[in-house]
Amino acid sequence: MKQRKLNQPATGQPKAPLTKLKELPPAERAKIMEILRTHTYHEAEPLVGKLAGFDCSTDVLCRFYSWQGTRQDLELSKGTLRQVATFLREEFPGWTEGKVNEAAASFFTFHAVATQDVKGFASMARFYLQAERCRIREKKLALEELKFEDAHQKQFDAALDAIGEAFKKKPEAMRLYQQARKMIEVKNK
Repeated sequence: MKQRKLNQPATGQPKAPLTKLKELPPAERAKIMEILRTHTYHEAEPLVGKLAGFDCSTDVLCRFYSWQGTRQDLELSKGTLRQVATFLREEFPGWTEGKVNEAAASFFTFHAVATQDVKGFASMARFYLQAERCRIREKKLALEELKFEDAHQKQFDAALDAIGEAFKKKPEAMRLYQQARKMIEVKNK
């Protein structure tokens, strides 16, 4: 997952408790989440303070719980997305990455609608836009490759024609050139 830079205090200033909680190792954050699930915020204040080594207000604990819950949901969603994408790649090996992403996005959109998850639906709408951009990039790349191959072939043909012009006055060289040209044309087809 992309890591956002946390607001950092000026040099020499202490970090805010919420920032400190977010910077704890995942195992400690999981312990804090367990405390917050099994206790009221008021009861959790001294327990979290003892575990973390600094005091945390109810407001900080509430905001941390929301932040960590969202982070866990995103990790879970990423895992599910990977599973869906892997399944689609295995079932449809000829599909492009853009097609796989589009099908995965459809799955999650239907799931968001079924569970009435407005945020999930909005996220999937953004994902559709990204998938469309990916598909457009794939088409542009394919077109650029065709243009490159066509330009390369035209340059090659022009070079062969120029060589042929140079050999017109020498019959033996022209005969060898025409044999070589036939071999090249057969190979290119």
